[in-house]
Amino acid sequence: MQSPPTPRYWVDAMANILRDESSGICFRDRHGFCSTGSQISWLVPSKSNQEDCHFFTGASDPLCGTPYKLFQFSNQVKEQQTDHDTTVLWNIWRKRALERKKMNSSQRDALLSIEEEAFSYLEYNKENNVDHHSTFSEVVQREIFQLLKE
Repeated sequence: MQSPPTPRYWVDAMANILRDESSGICFRDRHGFCSTGSQISWLVPSKSNQEDCHFFTGASDPLCGTPYKLFQFSNQVKEQQTDHDTTVLWNIWRKRALERKKMNSSQRDALLSIEEEAFSYLEYNKENNVDHHSTFSEVVQREIFQLLKE
């Protein structure tokens, strides 16, 4: 028998769906409408020892290269900023989109590693107290740094 797909499988699949422009799911300001970002939520059963996970792009176009970043509402108390610099991030992505600015390969690799880190959180083992992920604010800062680096 084959084991059921993992949470990581489903979140990866949803990211691909939200990046699918031909289906009409992804709005890239080509149809008179531009979204303000994409979100994926993985909600765990109430009896689970896992926490719900939410992933946000922070950009209007999930196809532009913006990674999904892990956000957990339980971490909100630990973080001091109110918007985690997501407005700054959104404005940087929007400016790049309007200028049709391309990303170099090192930027793309760095942003892909951010998404990999976020989605890999779904695979960690809470029983073994393995919890080595960055806060949402830290990841947003890393993304901003990569985008401003030329």
